[in-house]
Amino acid sequence: MPASFVSQRFGQLEYFDRQLGRPAWRGKSVLDFGGNAGNLLRHARGRIAPSRYCAIDVSRDAVAAGRRTYPEATFLFYDRHHPTFNPGGIPELAPPDPGRRFDVVLAFSVFTHLGGDELRQLIPRLASFLVPGGVLAFTFFDPHHRPSPAGPEVNVLGWRLGAIGTPAAVRRHLERRARGARCCAVVDRRRLFRDEEPMPPWVAGRPVPYLTFFTSAYLAELFPGATITADPSGHHCCRLPRGAGGASVTLNPGGEAGMVRP
Repeated sequence: MPASFVSQRFGQLEYFDRQLGRPAWRGKSVLDFGGNAGNLLRHARGRIAPSRYCAIDVSRDAVAAGRRTYPEATFLFYDRHHPTFNPGGIPELAPPDPGRRFDVVLAFSVFTHLGGDELRQLIPRLASFLVPGGVLAFTFFDPHHRPSPAGPEVNVLGWRLGAIGTPAAVRRHLERRARGARCCAVVDRRRLFRDEEPMPPWVAGRPVPYLTFFTSAYLAELFPGATITADPSGHHCCRLPRGAGGASVTLNPGGEAGMVRP
């Protein structure tokens, strides 16, 4: 079995600390969806107790690494198909139930790699893992937002295309194709699919680079009651509270998923 992705990225907790208004992390229980090897916990510097932390990820190697590093924490392997990070996984597999509920559910740079149908499926499921009064926060890329980290004249789509190595001429073509789109996906760095355009079937077992983008207006329509904010990192944040009465997030039944799922 080939090695799966183990992230070397840090700064996730600092990001959510800004976006959630500097909450008192100490004592809170945290579910890190797409938490990989627990890099968020590593930089918590004691603010989050490992025993109150759970990560769910599609990388077997990352889950194994997290368990070795943080034996008191919970790391759950999620064998769901993903065209980049787990191409041999099971399509549409539901996330595993951690067996407990959390004050905060976080997902950093997860829904930047998932299509609209998966967004609609997974967000209500993740919200069901919250305690009453808890909050779910996830990042996304708004393709048309300016300024991006690349500068005031570059939108987020152009910034990300440049970051993944899309040639300049192709990048300009894809940016033109994306104008006015409410959501879009970039496959293999060179092909852009917008709104309801069907994407090609995935080749089983072959990793495919895959990025997705949703406008803030699209997510606000899809999730009434969401709070959506920009961030200098280029990652927008969508925050969804679980109602004090225990009700989960509201999903607008009339909202269209847009892109087909990967």
